Amino acid sequence: DHPFPQALEDCLAAYEFIVNHISYYMNVKPKNIILAGDSAGGNLAASLTNMIIKRKDLPIPKGNFLAYPAMDLRKKYSPSLFNAFTDPLLKPPVLLLCLNEYLNYQTENAKDPRASPLLATQ
Repeated sequence: DHPFPQALEDCLAAYEFIVNHISYYMNVKPKNIILAGDSAGGNLAASLTNMIIKRKDLPIPKGNFLAYPAMDLRKKYSPSLFNAFTDPLLKPPVLLLCLNEYLNYQTENAKDPRASPLLATQ
């Protein structure tokens, strides 16, 4: 129901809330923010970091922990897809279905640096 770029925009809204309001609600002052993500979450963490750097009005995360991030969604064949042949849960057709759903079946979305953070120029 909410294809690209909605998930990334939601992540940005959550990051802005944490930076601007978390001290009020939880008495925490975020100084050393580290973003983490696995697979599609790694894609979102990397893309979010790129967006934050471009905006210049939010503190840049101190680091990223990315486990098997999906960095270039343009590729039809990737190490993740090949590894999926032996995965008991995420077989290649399921991964491709998820990718197509996320990109709203618009292949040009994969060329957007927000979807493929490896393409970011910063």
